[in-house]
Amino acid sequence: MTDKLEKQLNTLSISNISEIFTETYPEWFCSLKGNEFFCKIEPSYLKNEEAFEFLKPEFKHFDLAMEIITNQENKVLEKRSEEENDLIEKESMILYGLIHASYILTNEGMEKMKQKYVNGDFGECPRLLCKNSPVLPIECQNEMSPKCVKIYCPTCNRVFNPPYKFSKLNGAYFGSQFAHLFLKKYPEFEKKQEMEKYQPTMFGFDIHELSDLYYKPKKPKITNEK
Repeated sequence: MTDKLEKQLNTLSISNISEIFTETYPEWFCSLKGNEFFCKIEPSYLKNEEAFEFLKPEFKHFDLAMEIITNQENKVLEKRSEEENDLIEKESMILYGLIHASYILTNEGMEKMKQKYVNGDFGECPRLLCKNSPVLPIECQNEMSPKCVKIYCPTCNRVFNPPYKFSKLNGAYFGSQFAHLFLKKYPEFEKKQEMEKYQPTMFGFDIHELSDLYYKPKKPKITNEK
C-alpha cells in the first residue's frame, strides 16, 4: 500500500464512505490522485472470484475486501471497529490492484489500456530523441512485494522511473508481461524505423566515428574474480 493512498484512506470515515460509493468502486479507485495508470475493471470480471482464489492466502479479509470492491460495502462495514474497517479498506485497494494486473491481460482490459496509451495517460519517454513517445507501465519482476512501477518506451526499448507521483505505486498491479503482450496485440505501436541516435557535431559538421575527435564510451573491463 502506498503512503499516499494510506493518507487518503485515513481521511475517510464510515459516515462518508457511503457518499463516495454512489459511484462504483472501480470508478472511485481510478479517480484517486496517483492512480491514473489504472483502468476500470468491469463488474462482470470481478464476479468471477474463482479466478482470484490464488490471492486469498495473502489477505486476512479477502472475502470482505471483495465485497467492498463489488459495491456491497455497507454490509461489510456494519458493526465493526474503525480500526478493522480501515484495514479492510486498505486490503480492498491492494486486492483491486492485483486483480487489475490480470484484468489488463484480457481483450477487454487491453482495449481499455490501449485507449489510455493513445491518450497519453501513462506519460511520455523522458529521452529527448524519442520525441515524446508514449510509454507503458511495467514491472521488471513478478513479485507481490512492493516494487515501484516503471515505464517502458517502445521507441528506445528502455525502462525508466516514472514521474514522482507514481514513485510508490506497486508494479505488481501491472506485471512484467503486460507491455510485451500489449505490443504483440497492437503492433502498430511498435517503432518500425531505426531509433534516432545522437550525432556528435563540431562547428555544425558531423564528426565521423573514425575521427580522433569522435568520443566512444569505454566498455567496462570484465575481470575474473576468484
